[in-house]
Amino acid sequence: MPTRSIWYLAFGETLLWSSLYYLFPALLLHWEAEQGWHRSELTFVFTLSLLVSAICAPLAGRLIDRGHGHWLLPASALSGGVTLCLLPFADTLPLFTGLWILIGLSGSGCLYEACFAFVVRRSGPRAQRAITHISLVAGFASTLCFPTARGLARTYSADTAIWVFAGSVVFVAVPLLWNGTRGEPAVRVPPHHPDRPHVSIADTLKRPTFWLLTLAFSLFVTNHVSILNHLLPILNEWGLPSELGVLAVAMIGPMQVLGRLLWMAFDRHLGVGRVALFCFVGINLATLFLLSSRSTSQLLAVFVVLQGSSYGLISIVRPLLVREKLGEEHFGAVNGAMALPYLICSAAAPTLTSLLWQWKGYETALWVLWSLSMTGLMFLGLSLLRRS
Repeated sequence: MPTRSIWYLAFGETLLWSSLYYLFPALLLHWEAEQGWHRSELTFVFTLSLLVSAICAPLAGRLIDRGHGHWLLPASALSGGVTLCLLPFADTLPLFTGLWILIGLSGSGCLYEACFAFVVRRSGPRAQRAITHISLVAGFASTLCFPTARGLARTYSADTAIWVFAGSVVFVAVPLLWNGTRGEPAVRVPPHHPDRPHVSIADTLKRPTFWLLTLAFSLFVTNHVSILNHLLPILNEWGLPSELGVLAVAMIGPMQVLGRLLWMAFDRHLGVGRVALFCFVGINLATLFLLSSRSTSQLLAVFVVLQGSSYGLISIVRPLLVREKLGEEHFGAVNGAMALPYLICSAAAPTLTSLLWQWKGYETALWVLWSLSMTGLMFLGLSLLRRS
């Protein structure tokens, strides 16, 4: 895959993640205060958005397998940007919900799942380099979004912040994705291996390794998305300064980049499976440090490093581990099928945490999230012990 195309996709994904994903948690407290909608209602809206994205992920994967990635990625980005432009006019919760559902539909065709499926299809065994560089740059999405969105919302209005991010998608991200996917070859047939007979999509989906990896990554992302979306309210409830919370959220992005830089430095010495184990251990430790930061705020820095670097690495490791354990054949469809429960858990995570917060507070919610990610670590270990 040409280096220029990789950089186009990298900067395009940075703007898309900032606008179609991180903008919601960045403006959550503003919508709660300005519109008078309850936090549980707002997080449910985000849940529906991610749920629609999850349901559409397998279809996006199949379209990419059939060679339609060149139009799918930029068209989906354009749809998301235009819908974002309409968001300031949503003065009722049902209309607000409907627009975010459309944004979720758009995200299924242009965010990491679709982008990495396109890269694996385009680059095959050489996809690791492209995925690493794309996710390395896009790791700054939260760093770009949170301070910028909150600064614009405080200085001008939340509507101004939305329009700025929508404009960045329509006028910058869409052309970047169009150029980054140009020159897509005809449908590439994965190289044949005599010891690896042809298997259908259905056969792959029946394999225990598929389900072990699916459960492991789904529980991992439940932890991360829950904490990311609720980190500002968590720290606010614990009485920590709001500036500290914004800094913590903003620094998770650079820590994702740090994890990816470490991967680039040591990937020759560490297998993909071993790195995945490090990520799962890291995110479990991060939750424990976050719980401890309630009494010792300095530990929040350790949480940020572990949480950000673990998630930053897993976004690279996940497609590579799927290709390594399940093969490259039908990768778009298989990765899309695995993304369905993964994204459903992402969708349900903010609402689940809101319900746990209403029931027993954020401390109980964090202990539940820690238990789920520990279970995910167990599933990952079982999948790595299997040959197929």
